[in-house]
Amino acid sequence: MLFLISESGSYIQLFKTTTRSGYKARMFTDYYSTTGLCIGFACSFLSMGETKLRVLAIREDKSEVIIGTVENNDYGLGAWVYFWENLPNGFNMIMIEGQRGQGGSSGIAVDDIEVKKCPLFRGKLLQ
Repeated sequence: MLFLISESGSYIQLFKTTTRSGYKARMFTDYYSTTGLCIGFACSFLSMGETKLRVLAIREDKSEVIIGTVENNDYGLGAWVYFWENLPNGFNMIMIEGQRGQGGSSGIAVDDIEVKKCPLFRGKLLQ
């Protein structure tokens, strides 16, 4: 379990050591009030392919809301991109999901995960 705390960061990497196409790695938080909060993090794709990273909110009724998606064909290989987006109001679990492309050999790095009040993200690079 990953706890996202204001002014702290975490790092996770989906290594490119296996070749299972479509393999997913997921990080979750507990349920908590996300009203007025945003999520932000830096991410980098470590190989070419159809690799993607999704951020979702899971509501108490278990329905999923896609917050945003970053795909490696949107940016150069190895480039670090800063992603931030508003979270939905209410009590939600946050999930960050990396998915390996169909080519099988791909990787994603995620760093500096933050959840905090949205105005505190002003001035950050946008996706």
